[in-house]
Amino acid sequence: IGRPAIPSLLPLLDNRKHQIRWEATKALAEIKDPAAIDGLIMALLDEEFAVRWLAAEGLVALGTQVIIPLLKSLTQVKESTSILLRDGAHHILRALITDDPEKKLQPVLTALEDIEFTSKVPPAAELALKAWPRV
Repeated sequence: IGRPAIPSLLPLLDNRKHQIRWEATKALAEIKDPAAIDGLIMALLDEEFAVRWLAAEGLVALGTQVIIPLLKSLTQVKESTSILLRDGAHHILRALITDDPEKKLQPVLTALEDIEFTSKVPPAAELALKAWPRV
């Protein structure tokens, strides 16, 4: 049913059963609606790799409209969830960098690849967020 299903799917991302989170993430990714962006970003923190992968692929499919919400989430990187978010964000930004001719995202990618990424990613994301055009 597309977009009308999103409000019912989003709460399922917190379900204790991995299979339900996977199915909800897959459905949100296939719907390809901007209303699912925040939920898919949240799914990048899931304990299960398959859920994180589906979320990342769903965000890539949505294109550059995910960049601002993703950068906002990267400005608040926490030690406890940083590795999961780092991996997903890196995958997404690497896929979308071709749509960034001015290379505003490159410093964020570089920070994500740094061993000290938890201290370097938030300021890099903040700068990219300020430089990224608002629509």
